[in-house]
Amino acid sequence: MCHVSCVLLVSSRLCSEQLSSQDHYDYGMRAVMSVLRAAGNLKRTFATAPEDVLMLRAINDVNLPKFLDQDVPLFNGILSDLFPGRFLLLPCPLTTTAMSSHNVTYLLQGGMQ
Repeated sequence: MCHVSCVLLVSSRLCSEQLSSQDHYDYGMRAVMSVLRAAGNLKRTFATAPEDVLMLRAINDVNLPKFLDQDVPLFNGILSDLFPGRFLLLPCPLTTTAMSSHNVTYLLQGGMQ
């Protein structure tokens, strides 16, 4: 279990050191709690998934939307270093809970991805 918790803290530290400095970037306890809540929600939805995959998904889902385009490749590099050989294979929570499958099909057919 230490691996998953250590990776969360290391990812926050590396992001704060390597990504650009923006006012809306937050790597403090509030951000850590957001990732832990997201990981808990994913664990309830995907109970049999490995915890490191769930943590990878939670870190990605919480942090990626707030990053500028220039920081995304750096962030992806940090995650690939911390989770070697792991990929985000879980379905996107947006498509499984917030939107019906009909809406998702419509968006994909309309060219929005």
